[in-house]
Amino acid sequence: MEKSIVHEQVVTKIAAQFKKNPDEIRDEDHLAKTYGAKSIDLIQLAASIQAATGVKIGYAQTRKVNTVGEWVDLVASLVK
Repeated sequence: MEKSIVHEQVVTKIAAQFKKNPDEIRDEDHLAKTYGAKSIDLIQLAASIQAATGVKIGYAQTRKVNTVGEWVDLVASLVK
């Protein structure tokens, strides 16, 4: 899967999770600082991304990524 497709899917899921317009989501946005994400939000986001992409994202992985761009990179690295 191309990274641009992964980017679009991740941004779409983040926008839905935090009730934002996808066009306003930036790669440098920090989920906790910019959107007030809590650990439960990250777990729900991971589940949503898993359902959309078919990748498995572990809880430990969600704790290591902070920005939208890092989420995109993580998912892109897991897509086969």
